[in-house]
Amino acid sequence: MPRELSIEPVRDVATLEAWMEPFASGYEMSAVAASGLFNFLRGLGFGPDAPFRHFLGRWKGEPVATTSLFFGAGVAGIYITVKPEFRGLGIGAGMTLVPVRTARAAGYRVAITHVPEYRYGFHRKLGFKPYCKLSTYVMRDPAGKGKDS
Repeated sequence: MPRELSIEPVRDVATLEAWMEPFASGYEMSAVAASGLFNFLRGLGFGPDAPFRHFLGRWKGEPVATTSLFFGAGVAGIYITVKPEFRGLGIGAGMTLVPVRTARAAGYRVAITHVPEYRYGFHRKLGFKPYCKLSTYVMRDPAGKGKDS
């Protein structure tokens, strides 16, 4: 894991607010969508019984990456994003290790993640194998009102 990277669990609203910026940036979310997601995640809570556990990655103190860990049906789902300008620095690898270790400590032995083909190398080292390809279709600017509509 890069020395410049620190990873912390999201345990309160203030950290969730910091978490949202790299998440929204990494997924190119509109401000409206990000606000709705923030309200949804805040409503789910932060305790050990919450359906998601989130982690915030900071590069030299700046929020740059996120991980979400979801437990369901005996499988740990691991979802990572890194702000585009910080990709290729090993941040995604570090952000993958923390939830993998957290899931293992919780007794999970099977995990899934969604990564592009060019990132398979690190994930294969962790034991992930490609089983299927997913496509995402996102309607962009359906009303022609701009990015934050």
